Amino acid sequence: MAVFLHIGASKCGSSALQTALTANPTIKRNDGSVIQYAEMKLKKDCIVTGKALTKSAGIYKYKASPDANELLKADLDGIGVEMKGHPDDLLFSSEGWLFQPEQWTTILDRLGIEVEVVIYVRPQVLVLNSAWWQWGAWSDRPFDAWMEKRLDLSMWGAWIAKWKRIPRVKNITVRPVIGDIVGDFYTHILNATPPEIIDRPNPSLSGPLLRLFQRNRSLRPTIHASRIDFALSDSVAMNEPSIWVMDKAWIQRVLDRTRDDINLLMSFMDKDCAQAVQDDPRWWSLSAYADRVSESPLPQPIPAQKLEELCVEMANAIYKLKQ
Repeated sequence: MAVFLHIGASKCGSSALQTALTANPTIKRNDGSVIQYAEMKLKKDCIVTGKALTKSAGIYKYKASPDANELLKADLDGIGVEMKGHPDDLLFSSEGWLFQPEQWTTILDRLGIEVEVVIYVRPQVLVLNSAWWQWGAWSDRPFDAWMEKRLDLSMWGAWIAKWKRIPRVKNITVRPVIGDIVGDFYTHILNATPPEIIDRPNPSLSGPLLRLFQRNRSLRPTIHASRIDFALSDSVAMNEPSIWVMDKAWIQRVLDRTRDDINLLMSFMDKDCAQAVQDDPRWWSLSAYADRVSESPLPQPIPAQKLEELCVEMANAIYKLKQ
């Protein structure tokens, strides 16, 4: 029995991956072996797999295991016993675990197991823009201050180096997100055939919706009040991109600050993955973002035409629900 941990990084395809795994949690590998996607629970039923996992997904359509600080309060002895007695390999996922190597040092000691760790990363400029709309815009912190703190958290190489020092981590696989993360994960990590139909949760919401949330904070009152994102992303389809808030000065600041860390990051990758990062200008060059037009991260009026289009989409969504 082997245990795999997918630990992030944040805003690097974790929701898409967790959704695919939750929908079909029993995965038969190409060599005939089986690996189960599972959720660690804090109380009874320490490990949930199979149909019980799928049925509990709810509006988010995926299940992920708890934050490491919460796991430290769980029945880790019981979880460890279940893991060791499980007939199949196990896979657990939580995008926040990358930032919790100290907690996982303790957790693994208490579980009494060794693990294989998997990490997917994207260029920090892209991650920071997405992260602003996932958390920063609803945090009530000034844009520059929030971005500075999040940039410090986005040094992928430094965090992976901390995980490399955990005694019970047998191996770490680090891959860049290129194209379809689900297909890549099944092919290169699971050695299994990717699912043919994949639901895609947690897409970037359209600009008009994000501005509506900003101007009506009761809709998105806190950084964790994201249920409405999932509800509307399924129902209100607008042919509008999300909002790009990284101006040229901020992009250059990110590129300058992360350059050494990206070199460290590549040292943890295999040759092909490192070369893919080296060849991707989005990790290194301001010119890669020349077509991006930045807007203010602060609340802005919604153009009348876009507001009308949004109202039409919402009316259609309500009508479909009532049919």
